[in-house]
Amino acid sequence: MDEQKINPKHSGVRTFLRLAGPGLMICGVLMFVHGLPGFMGTDEGAKDDVLTVPFGGGEGDFEARRRAAHERFEAHRRATGERFQRSKDRSIHGWGWCVGGMFAFAIGLAMTAAGFMGAVARYQAAEVAPVGKDTFNYLADGTRDGVKTVAGAIGAGLAAGLGGAGAGQAERVVRCHKCNADNDANAKFCGRCGAALAKTRPCPGCGELNDPDARFCDACGKAME
Repeated sequence: MDEQKINPKHSGVRTFLRLAGPGLMICGVLMFVHGLPGFMGTDEGAKDDVLTVPFGGGEGDFEARRRAAHERFEAHRRATGERFQRSKDRSIHGWGWCVGGMFAFAIGLAMTAAGFMGAVARYQAAEVAPVGKDTFNYLADGTRDGVKTVAGAIGAGLAAGLGGAGAGQAERVVRCHKCNADNDANAKFCGRCGAALAKTRPCPGCGELNDPDARFCDACGKAME
């Protein structure tokens, strides 16, 4: 294949991307799900252990009741601090798992897109190329007559312009045989010296008309007598 000539490792890299990309995406989702409970701050083991602390002391023993209340308060404070620390640690741990999972999912998505880029491009080309071809043919068929008309008008304009310029140059082709001045084609006398422009002198040999003062015939070269 042509791609093997360009890069022999291309097929292997493409296969790796197509396999590793989805696998990394799955790992990212699992990491995110694993860290989500801790990130949300849930505590499965949270319970009020303070309620299990005995009240202690008799009803008439004020000092015993005070000590029991103090111990109960201290136990409550320690339990609350421990739960807060556990929740904090679990939230940080879950945040790390969630962020890592999102990064892994993004990298896997990029690898998957790179692995299937050629297939997607070929599919898009197969879908777009026929539409573009039909559109071009439709426009070509619809504008064919208009293009012909415009081209014909341009050609006619060029021909008229060139023809007019040639005609203008061809109108001044009669040259006076005496002063060599150019005159109009339909002029009978020279506009500079007044000499007759018509060829009135026939050749004695061939009968061709020549200028009145011609010494040799323009057609056969015979000397004019």
